[in-house]
Amino acid sequence: PAPRAQDEGWRPALARWAAANVATIHRHPWTRHVPVGGPPMGPNQVRWMEHGLAALRGTGLRGTERLSTVLLVSGYARNWGTLTADIIEAAARAGLSPDQVGVRYWQQLARLTRHGPYPEIRQLLAEDIAEDDEEFDAEWRFGLDRVLDGIEALIRARANG
Repeated sequence: PAPRAQDEGWRPALARWAAANVATIHRHPWTRHVPVGGPPMGPNQVRWMEHGLAALRGTGLRGTERLSTVLLVSGYARNWGTLTADIIEAAARAGLSPDQVGVRYWQQLARLTRHGPYPEIRQLLAEDIAEDDEEFDAEWRFGLDRVLDGIEALIRARANG
């Protein structure tokens, strides 16, 4: 991703960096099958880490906290990129769109949990969440925002402590 701009805050810079991680997995889906064998050592990996750390410049976080934050956010992004790439590939193999796969999932889940010890799932389904217009992007953003909220709480604690 592009480095953090001079006037860009840490949160939008880190969110953009995380989204670029997901986009890279979608552009190169084979990367999700490459095992993580250690810390970043290649030039591109080190550049990604540099940009992630730069997004946190001026936050008051210690070096180890900035590094742990980069690992946390990249882990969330890698998981999300892998999940969505898997769904996209499975949908393509079935000759369906990801949205069609989603509809089928909710229908099958409703059938599987109609009876038995699944009151929370039945409650979830009763809310018609499958009918919401929200797409994967909204789910991605919800999770990323919760992660960033936690980081922001730590940054505030460092500033006040």
